[in-house]
Amino acid sequence: MSGQNFLFEPRPDEGRGYGGRAIEDGHLRFYIENQAVYEWSTLPHGDDPPVFGRDACEGPWERESITLSEHLILVCLFEAMMSNARYGAWTDWLDEQRLAELATLMPPVAIAAWRWMGTRFYVGSGAVMSVTEGFEYNGRNGYPAWLGTKTEQQLQFIRPHLGDDWNYIAA
Repeated sequence: MSGQNFLFEPRPDEGRGYGGRAIEDGHLRFYIENQAVYEWSTLPHGDDPPVFGRDACEGPWERESITLSEHLILVCLFEAMMSNARYGAWTDWLDEQRLAELATLMPPVAIAAWRWMGTRFYVGSGAVMSVTEGFEYNGRNGYPAWLGTKTEQQLQFIRPHLGDDWNYIAA
């Protein structure tokens, strides 16, 4: 599970750092972005408690729109795409029309987006894609996107939709 980002190990020690979990201000820290840009916590009790996040690993915890089980599903998708996908593609600019086309092939996962960069996940035909919050440039909206597959064959179904404007395509 920990390839790109870090899921804290359930150890009895309460140490800080990438490997240790900690209870802080009533929140159990359990996942951190690999450069400590963002981290997540949950409540240390309940069947499926809410998830909280914060920037730069400091300041108050802010409630996310997801539960712990939903967050862990998204973690699995993210880590599969970023750390375990042998084939993939990425672009720093996916226009709205191309995103809509890709979403017909890979529908969005029915879980709210992460607050961290507004990351939403899409899945279809063995491929996982994450799309972060868009921005406007020269009057057009665009979205950074990552796509990953385990096999070359799984990447081929989406290849006609990628185009030359993608920064990287592994095939």
